[in-house]
Amino acid sequence: MHRSAALVLLLFCISAFAEAAELCAFPGRDGDRQLRGEVNRWLPSPDNAVLEPGARTIMVAAEWRGRGALQSGDLLLLIQMQGADIETANNSAYGAVSVDGAGTGDVAVGHFEFVRLESVQDLTLQVRGAGANGGISRRYISRDPREPDKGVARWQVVRVPQFENLTLSDDLLALPWNGRSGGVLALDVRRELRLNGFTLNAHGGGFRGGAALSLTGALGDEHDYRYRAPSNSELAVGFGQHGSKGEGIAGTPRWVAVEHLDTAVNGDTDASAAVAKWRVLDTRPQAEKSSRSDGYPDGSMAKGAPGNAGGGGSSLSADNKQSSGGGGGAGGERGSAGRDSANKPRGGLGGAAVSAENARLIAGGGGGAGTRRKGIGGNGGAGGGIVFVRAGILNGPGKIDVSGAAGERSVDAGAGGGGGGGSLWIQSAFGDSAEIVLSLDGGRGGLGSAPGGSGGDGRVLFGGGVTIQAPTAITNDRLMRDSVEGAAAGYVCRPSGMLISGTLFEDNGAVSSRDEPSRRAQKGSVDAGIAHDGRRQRYEKALQGWPVSVQTPEGELVAQTTTSVSGQFSLELSEQWAGKALVLLVSIKPRWHAVVAKANDLPMAPFVYEGKGRWAFNAQKEYLQDGLVLGLVRQPDIEAPALRTVQPSSTQLFLFRYTPHTQSRARFRYRGELSGASNWTHAFFLDPDCDNTSDYVDKYITGWVPVQAEQPVCVRVRVDVPKGASQTGVFSMQIDAETQLENTPLNLQFAPIKAAIDVSLPR
Repeated sequence: MHRSAALVLLLFCISAFAEAAELCAFPGRDGDRQLRGEVNRWLPSPDNAVLEPGARTIMVAAEWRGRGALQSGDLLLLIQMQGADIETANNSAYGAVSVDGAGTGDVAVGHFEFVRLESVQDLTLQVRGAGANGGISRRYISRDPREPDKGVARWQVVRVPQFENLTLSDDLLALPWNGRSGGVLALDVRRELRLNGFTLNAHGGGFRGGAALSLTGALGDEHDYRYRAPSNSELAVGFGQHGSKGEGIAGTPRWVAVEHLDTAVNGDTDASAAVAKWRVLDTRPQAEKSSRSDGYPDGSMAKGAPGNAGGGGSSLSADNKQSSGGGGGAGGERGSAGRDSANKPRGGLGGAAVSAENARLIAGGGGGAGTRRKGIGGNGGAGGGIVFVRAGILNGPGKIDVSGAAGERSVDAGAGGGGGGGSLWIQSAFGDSAEIVLSLDGGRGGLGSAPGGSGGDGRVLFGGGVTIQAPTAITNDRLMRDSVEGAAAGYVCRPSGMLISGTLFEDNGAVSSRDEPSRRAQKGSVDAGIAHDGRRQRYEKALQGWPVSVQTPEGELVAQTTTSVSGQFSLELSEQWAGKALVLLVSIKPRWHAVVAKANDLPMAPFVYEGKGRWAFNAQKEYLQDGLVLGLVRQPDIEAPALRTVQPSSTQLFLFRYTPHTQSRARFRYRGELSGASNWTHAFFLDPDCDNTSDYVDKYITGWVPVQAEQPVCVRVRVDVPKGASQTGVFSMQIDAETQLENTPLNLQFAPIKAAIDVSLPR
């Protein structure tokens, strides 16, 4: 039965207070946006990492995916994706999760919590949570299977953007789960989330389906519930039995399938002409050389369904000529079993449903693969992902999709099971007469001579007394009863004081020396960065580790921080400062200058520049001041040649290297003086690209030369020492460099800099 439901929901009042408010980060800090595509960043757990309750330090692995640079004040979702313990006997009890469908012992799959990021350094996150001592509330475990009775356990951290208002300009997407991260689309909107006719899309973004393998048989029989997966060498000769199980809360099979769309069919880029393409992945490429299990306890093939994943099809004959379909993955409902060629349920078993009473975020289980001796097809479909929506008001029209993907068909073998539907958590009031379609369907089983089982439907968890106006239009009455105790409606976490965030960067118009043309070709080119415009271009560098503070005009410290690796800073002012005059202070280092500094120069307004890195403002209550951008530039450097002595009857070249740190223009003046001797000759040359191509300068001063940040300009002085030169002679040379910055808000100009050297004969 199709379980998508068109809902008409009533706007209701939002209480300004809640019995148990959510952890506050920086609500609304990302402002009003119109967005599409991915908005989250997913950070995987390291291998074999355990987080204990009360922990405030979280180490993450390096394979970050998605969008959004981390900075202090970010809202992070910590979630246990996998790790349920299952029964492992090779009988009908296989795959059962002994406690409430979501985990046993010390692993609670689907448990999650929000934390606030305090600081980030490389792969180390310092966080504040709602647990003991300001740490996390629960235990999280990551492990690779090292014993035959343990499956994979994984947690991940998801950066959740904090919008003031959000309007979709196309679908928002969750990157699919890849065995370590992804599969979650999480939004935090302080005021209104407008779907605008688009979709929050996590379709097929959950646990992956089993991979269909061509096998000629081995030593198993149709009564197997678990069986070891073939190694690479065994697969090369077709030695093996049964189909691969799907991925789920209890682990990851050795062989998984990934479905993607090819939208360039015969040159046609119309998405309606897209066809499914499949890739088979070996998640344990070194398994045959190690003692690890192959993803599930005692094997990842055969019909037993581990947790919410579908079982693999059964080989109904020793030579694998009689095939069956894979079982469907589960969501809030059980998946169905795969079928044989007589349409009897002799294939992979369907995954077990996750209890509706559990307030947990669980991705849909992957479908099991069908069996085959030859041919193509039969991969299991991926389960639906997770969508978490926390908003003041949710307005349609639009769609939220956590449905599972279909299993792959197979013409002459077992087809794949469909993926189970995922989890949708809605913590929001709904706009008046906002029509929103919730798609929770399990993926259909693949068609063929031995069909795959369908995936079970997902589940939706409503919080805060959501009222449904038209229950007769709802085909799935589970939507009515899956209300979560304690999930408050609307946004209950608002800043009591003022939140200030911004970015500090070098506003120098830098361009890449690797990716851009040479500087000489860039003169007047639009490819160069734009300096001193208050906007950070692609190659302009963030300034890390700079102190930023808020003080009273008298110098009393109110709040302080240092800029992150991405140059960002965030400061939180308590409500007691509302209405008072304060100063935002950046400790500008020697030889650096602020260039975005006018009193009315956005994006710093309404902050009024007072000079020397000080901006005056009045603190406010329940106010977010984000997007502050402070550009700095630094003075150039000039390097004199190393000291040396010269010989009579010689010609010497002396190189002075000028290095600008911002886009500007420069000119050079040369002065040479000889004392105690005569007849030394000298000449002045300019090499604007430092490529040993010099131009003679006739008047001891150059014209203005355009310069780019960090691209040096060379000046050379040639000195001819005559034969019989006096040893008492000293030749002094000096280069003065003038730098001119055009169109800066303060008409900033650097003072001339100079480099000098004295040259003499050996005594």
